[in-house]
Amino acid sequence: MNTKKGMMRDLTNEENRIFSEVICAKGTQEQIVKHLEENNIFEAYRQIHAHYCELAISENNLEALKRALFLQWEAATDQPHNTGLRNFNIGAQKKILNKLNEIITNGREDNELSWMLIHYYDITHSYFNDLSSSAAIKKYCEVKNDDLWHKGIPSIDSFKERGQMGFYWIGQILKIFHAFL
Repeated sequence: MNTKKGMMRDLTNEENRIFSEVICAKGTQEQIVKHLEENNIFEAYRQIHAHYCELAISENNLEALKRALFLQWEAATDQPHNTGLRNFNIGAQKKILNKLNEIITNGREDNELSWMLIHYYDITHSYFNDLSSSAAIKKYCEVKNDDLWHKGIPSIDSFKERGQMGFYWIGQILKIFHAFL
């Protein structure tokens, strides 16, 4: 993992391996969580999140920021037996939100990040209020035009090979298209 691209590719491959373990797990919610604990899935995702945080903060890697933000948001909004995600380091989560605040404040967000962030905020205002000391994220999401969600739908192909975040967004895009059928 000596290059940025190489590290991101390795993290994607590891995420795909881990997430396949999550989606193939069978049983009750409790049995699945036990299986994920016994197979160190939660810890593996914590390590992946930590790597994304490191890349996002130290190298200003926007893709790593998007993935770290997604993982921590998803951990806060969905059940661990569905995602393999739980108990991320609060300090790391705050670093990602502070970096996000910096990006927004300096106008360095791209359309995809705006699109994602508005979705996350619409679903869970409290997540951002609880962990972010800055009002910039809240203000940004409240001011952004709702049309962005429908105007700028990224392609499904743009989410391939992007870990659990990619799987989530492919599903969301398909739901949007299905709603128009």
